[in-house]
Amino acid sequence: MAKLIMKQTMSPVVRGSVAEPDTALGFMTAIGLKFKENEKAEISALLDQLLGMKFDTSESVREHIMKIIHITTRLGELEIVFSDAFIVHLALIRLPPSFGPLKTAYFSQKEKWDLNELIAICVQEEELIKSHRTVSVNLVNKQKWKGKGKAVASSAANSGEGTSGTKPYQLGPKKGVIKGKKSGTFKCFFCKKEGHIKKNCKGFKDWLVKKGLHNKEGTKEK
Repeated sequence: MAKLIMKQTMSPVVRGSVAEPDTALGFMTAIGLKFKENEKAEISALLDQLLGMKFDTSESVREHIMKIIHITTRLGELEIVFSDAFIVHLALIRLPPSFGPLKTAYFSQKEKWDLNELIAICVQEEELIKSHRTVSVNLVNKQKWKGKGKAVASSAANSGEGTSGTKPYQLGPKKGVIKGKKSGTFKCFFCKKEGHIKKNCKGFKDWLVKKGLHNKEGTKEK
């Protein structure tokens, strides 16, 4: 039954090229022999891949180190065994110059890291590098913006225009604005005539008399 299920999941080409032993285990062994690679060729390919690996900025440092561990694990299965110390050194060597302080700190100390410590410390260093890079970019952009603002202001000053393309505001009387009255000229609030004030207005006094509000001692303005 198991052999029948395996045959149904195979392509016709694979199924037709494999002899059919009596047991499912024998069938799997026969399939494995068809796809078995030359160990020496595989070792050579894995070593080339391992020694040629470089840190790709499109991936995280965690992924980079885990790829190295995966390749060395596969080589170990092929009897090419690497110690953890070698893997740590190789992973650090393949990191870019931005990890320079971390490399110096490791190579100058006696203590050795295991693979888990290597990953944790490198991830922490990567986050620190990213944060410093963000601050640097923000500072550069701020300086560029200041320079651009000064250039625009200078250009506007030379052309006599504001930053929005309009002429700057100027103090002083505008055209069409009615000038105020000359100093010393009075205007009566009652009859609206010039030359006297309300309390001295004859019309105002007559109005007070008519209303019975006239005071013989003098008229007071309310």
